Amino acid sequence: MFVEPVVVLALLAIALAGAALLVVVIRWPPASPAPSAPADLAPSFDLLRASLDELRATNASALGDLRIEIQRTLSTTEQQVLTQTGVTQRSLHDLSRQLGVLSEQS
Repeated sequence: MFVEPVVVLALLAIALAGAALLVVVIRWPPASPAPSAPADLAPSFDLLRASLDELRATNASALGDLRIEIQRTLSTTEQQVLTQTGVTQRSLHDLSRQLGVLSEQS
């Protein structure tokens, strides 16, 4: 299975963008304390906070999965390049040997 270098670069760009976004979100200065909400909105805010926490956890998990997939893809691509290099080297060696035989015959 051959993976186009453009695909690998696109995946790396996506991963880097996601990591940069994560860094910005983590380092974003905390907002100034908000005025207290009326009592009837407190459960809504708690639900919103819980949803945001779940979203952050899901995002972190997705970034981890993307990182693993990129590493797997890069590893596979590296193995394919090494295999292709070996095959090319053997082909060149065989071609050189055949040229030597042909030059001796002429």
